[in-house]
This record gives sequence, structure tokens and C-alpha cells, in this order.
Amino acid sequence: MDSAQREALDDVMVQTFSKIQFREQEELADRINQDSGSLPFLSKSLKKLVPFQLPRSKKEHREPKEKKINILIPLSRRFDILVRFMGICEKTCLIPNQNVRLIVLFFSSDSNPDKAKQVELMRDYRVKYPKADMQILPASGEFSRALALEVGSSQFNNESPLFFCDVDLVFTTEFLSCYGANTVLGQQIYFPIIFSGDPKIVYSGKVPSDNHFAFTQKTGFWRNYGFGITYIYKGDLVQVGGFDVSIQGWGLEDVDLFSKAVQAGLKTFRSQEVGVVHTQHLVFCDPNLDPKQYKMCLGSKHMGLHSSWLKCG
Repeated sequence: MDSAQREALDDVMVQTFSKIQFREQEELADRINQDSGSLPFLSKSLKKLVPFQLPRSKKEHREPKEKKINILIPLSRRFDILVRFMGICEKTCLIPNQNVRLIVLFFSSDSNPDKAKQVELMRDYRVKYPKADMQILPASGEFSRALALEVGSSQFNNESPLFFCDVDLVFTTEFLSCYGANTVLGQQIYFPIIFSGDPKIVYSGKVPSDNHFAFTQKTGFWRNYGFGITYIYKGDLVQVGGFDVSIQGWGLEDVDLFSKAVQAGLKTFRSQEVGVVHTQHLVFCDPNLDPKQYKMCLGSKHMGLHSSWLKCG
């Protein structure tokens, strides 16, 4: 794929992400195919983006001996959210003694007033669960999700399954195990479609319960064009060329990785995943971001705001 075609792919992804008007899933898919009509290679590739739901594979179909799941968490500020996330990890991973390795990635140059508290929190969990495989990795420079995930991925061999996570996720134990059915080394990468829920709507202003999994148009929306949450083997990450570490901050690195996977000929499996929820939060789009990142950030922000507006209408 030459640079012109690559730029066209990015533009279509940005255009799709920037749509504010709510559409049903089928209309969104049609819009992609219309936008890419003049680029046959693009239309063929993006047809893989059409959302669909498959029944979850049963446990007996998994590998007899499941490999360790390696969870990578890039982090910048937001101590209160890390507290919530670690509480979820404690329930789904630490208490049931799941075979996982958790790596939290900090940036030494990041102007983060909560960094000391975040490090102390992770140390407290290591003391509480001495047999758990948890690690804090520092990265140099200003925050970059792409660089953080590259640094984290460098700790593993090619046969290791990696889960590129987000501190805003709430997930079940079953979701952690789905890589065995949906990710195949050398063949397939899993980019789950995540539901983005608004806790204020789900709980109607009451104290939140443990049930975050309310999937309705009133409680949130499916992030059909978000690719940041990923199950991938380290060998496949290497094969596609890894992350573009020149991308600063949040955003665009996921689209770049997805397009590389398509170009490399690997299957990109997508389905609506009911075992995980992205909790909505206030989004600040830095005007100093790369123009494409900024436009994509605004599109994501407007989708959340528009979803909330629909609930109030």
C-alpha cells in the first residue's frame, strides 16, 4: 500500500470517527463502503469492520492448558480511576488466582502529580498478593500510548498473548479467557467492539453496584470504530511492524495498528463483546495534538455527548 492509499485509509477512519449524527450499525457500515467506493482495496478490507455477534465459544473448545494472559496498561494521571481498575483486577484476577501478568506503564517525564500515589497503590497490591505477577515499568519522555505498549510488549517472547487494555475498562473473568478462541498466532488478531456505558445513566444517580453490564441505547453505545482494546500475540505484533512510536498522546495508534494488520494479510476478528465495558468519562481534546488525532478525539467526544443527549431526549 503506497502513501496515498494509506492516507486515504486514515482519512476514511477519521471521517467515520468524526460523525456526530447517530446511525444504526448497518448504516455506519454502508457509509464506510460508500466513502471507499473509489478504492477497491479499501472497500474490501473495511468490510471486515461490519459489526456482528457470534456466540461465545464454550470452555471445552479452549486449549487444554491456557497460556498466561499479559495485560498492558498505559497510564497517565487519573489516580482515582486506577484505584477502581485495580479493584476490578482484584476481583477478576487476583482473588480467583487467574494466570495473568499485569504491567502498568508510567512515563517519567509526564507531569503527573499523582504518580507517587499510583506507585504506592501498586506496591500495596504486590504486598497483599505476593504471588501475583504484577510489575510497574517506566518509559522515558512525554506520554505516548504507542510507546508505552511497545515498551511493555518488549518484555515478552513471540508466543506470548498480549492484551492491550485501558484503565477505564470493567471486565469479567470470562472476557480475559476469550483470546484462546478469538486470537490465533500467525493468523488472527482480536479487536473486540466495546460498549461505552455512562454510569450516571446506568445507576440513575444512585451508588454504583457491581453490575456495569447494561447494554441499551439509553445506557451507552458500541464503539464500532475503536480499535484500542486488542488481543494479539507478540509475534504478530512484530510481523505487522509494531506501533508507530512517533504518535504522541492518545489516539490514532490503534487505527494505525489495525491498518497494518490488514496490510499484512492477518485476519482481524471483530464482535460485540459483552464481557467488558468502557466507562465513559469527560474527554479533553488537546488542540496541540496532531490534526488527525485531534479530529478523531473530537469525534469520539461528540459520540459520547450525542449518546447522552439521546438519553435525555
